[in-house]
This record gives sequence, C-alpha cells and structure tokens, in this order.
Amino acid sequence: PCVLPAEFTAGSQVAETLVDAGHEHIGLIGFPPAAADDPRVSATIGDRLAGIRAVLAGAGLTMAVEATTLEWEPQYGHRAAHQILDDYPEVTALLCMNDRLALGAYQALQERGRRIPGDVSVVSFDDDEIAGYLRPKLTTARIPYERMGREAMTMLLERDGDRPHRRTVAMPLQHRESVRPPRAE
Repeated sequence: PCVLPAEFTAGSQVAETLVDAGHEHIGLIGFPPAAADDPRVSATIGDRLAGIRAVLAGAGLTMAVEATTLEWEPQYGHRAAHQILDDYPEVTALLCMNDRLALGAYQALQERGRRIPGDVSVVSFDDDEIAGYLRPKLTTARIPYERMGREAMTMLLERDGDRPHRRTVAMPLQHRESVRPPRAE
C-alpha cells in the first residue's frame, strides 16, 4: 500500500501552463535516464513525463530539446540550461523536473543575460522552499507531503482489504511569476 503524488495530472498542468501561454519551443531539464522507468527507482517520474507528453501531443508539439541529468541538483540544472541555450537558443521555456534543477537553470539564464520570464519562462515540480525565494518566484507543482501523510495514516487505520492499495493525491500548481507568453519575434 502506498500514497503517491498525482504526477500525471501535475505533469499535464505544468505543460498546459506553458502551452496556454503560447510556448512552442520548450526545453526539458532533468530527462531521466532509462533506469527511471524502473519502479524500483521511481514510482512516479514516468507518470510525470507521460502527463507532459500528453499535453504537448494534444497541442501538436514535441519537446524541442531534452537534457538528461543523472542527478537533480542545481549544478546539473545549471549545466543543462547552458547546454540547451548553446544547442537551441530559440527556446522560450524551460520545464525543469524539480526546483533544484530550476535553481541551476535560473543561474545559467542570468549568466547568459536572459530574463525570466521576459526571455525564457521556467516551470518546475516540488514547491521546495527555494521556489518562493527565487526572483522571480518559481511556478511549480507542489508535492503535498502533509496530505500524503494523512492519507497514509487513514489507509493504515482502515485496514480494509477492499480499499485500493495505491492512492494518489493532487499536486496543486503554484502559479507565480516565472511564466509569461513568449516575446513576439
């Protein structure tokens, strides 16, 4: 039995935020290696990516560029953002797989003189405390740890064999200041 964040829906919402703003040249930072599809590595990252891809496909888009990172820490987001800007300078949005990667991307964009969200919009997942301290504040899907804990306790206390053994909890999207429509060419 487990309680997990509703990653497919969160991935969909984050991608919709960029698509609805008019972004067509989106880069992904944190594309996981093939091992991430293994449920022993992550039970949810595949769902997150599926939600992202479903929205993009529905809009007739594909990810412009995907930067694989073995770890989701700021230095890898920094490196990946530089790689994306080198290889695909037309990118108007970066979709980071977590807020720590987004922190590194913010730093790389600043080093390149690219403004957030004026030149490049940035979205992410987790709603780590750092998301509210970044300037501009980061738009991100929150992992609802407290609600997940309550659901897990409810499952333990119910001990009902007829109840589902896997529950998901919504990841509310925190709309902040890091997304705006791309500039007209």
